[in-house]
Amino acid sequence: MQNLKHILFIQLLVLYSNIFAQQTIGLNNQKIDGYRGIWFELNQKYEYGDKYAGGLGTYTAKHIPLAVYAPEVHKTFFVYGGTTQQEERHLLCMVGVYDHRTQTVSKPTVAFDKLDVKRPT
Repeated sequence: MQNLKHILFIQLLVLYSNIFAQQTIGLNNQKIDGYRGIWFELNQKYEYGDKYAGGLGTYTAKHIPLAVYAPEVHKTFFVYGGTTQQEERHLLCMVGVYDHRTQTVSKPTVAFDKLDVKRPT
């Protein structure tokens, strides 16, 4: 059952990436040189501030699971929300892999470049 969950999770990521790669130009399916967080806001202002704002470390907090361990390959696959450079202003939804044998993290792969989602100035 656990193996089926891992396979479905990875298949969904690939499907998600392939569907949106055909609809946008951006950085889809490209490796990014490092993990750089991004401050995100919906720009829906209320009396106490923005409805949803903060630094993204995962994309999004509502993804379940945020990470999946695959014992067959001794790796953990995870989702991440960030950008390419500190001065970049658009959100990238990425996938990364932690290899437990080598204790290394892969360069993230952009699953979906959210070209129309910009962080505030």
